[in-house]
Amino acid sequence: MSTCRECGKVLSVFGSDGDTLCELCAMVQDAELLFRQIRSLEDDGKTRAEIAEAVWDRWAAEERAAGMGDVAPKAGLAAPAPVDPRLRR
Repeated sequence: MSTCRECGKVLSVFGSDGDTLCELCAMVQDAELLFRQIRSLEDDGKTRAEIAEAVWDRWAAEERAAGMGDVAPKAGLAAPAPVDPRLRR
């Protein structure tokens, strides 16, 4: 029987892989890792823009590795929308 190594949830009746995580535990572990990486970047004195770029780079790399190809957006902050002068009074 295959069970999650963190919470003990039964994943399958057949199999004995003891190093398996259920979907929820895998998401929690990924979030904790991302939090530690962001905290490390903050401790290194990075700006919010640099941290956001690093997070987007990580996400895009994971999406490309998962098979999305070039669909994953490149890192970068969006430029502000131009102000319509007709709206000002």
